[in-house]
Amino acid sequence: MKTREDVEKLKHGWYRDPCWDLYDTEGYEEYREELKQYQEQCEKQWEERRLRATEKEKKEAEKLGCSWEAYKLLENIQDTQSRLYEAINYLINDEPGLAKSALRGGT
Repeated sequence: MKTREDVEKLKHGWYRDPCWDLYDTEGYEEYREELKQYQEQCEKQWEERRLRATEKEKKEAEKLGCSWEAYKLLENIQDTQSRLYEAINYLINDEPGLAKSALRGGT
């Protein structure tokens, strides 16, 4: 039988990397309903945040006089440019491993 601490650890781990259905976790069958509610609550919050962010971006795009799609494209280009500059600096400092990580989006 899993303890309350086990359930909370499971929730925390899933929250950091929600790549499976939490409520289907083997060994936690007796907590299935609680885990399902937790997953649904988290997914609802994430969706609400995503929608608020999208609305904010759409307002910014409107201020700039462009479509939201163009705004997102520009945002992606700026992110790519930033990663390239970061990678170049790592290469200048003879740190190819960090340059590779920067190009992938994480340092």
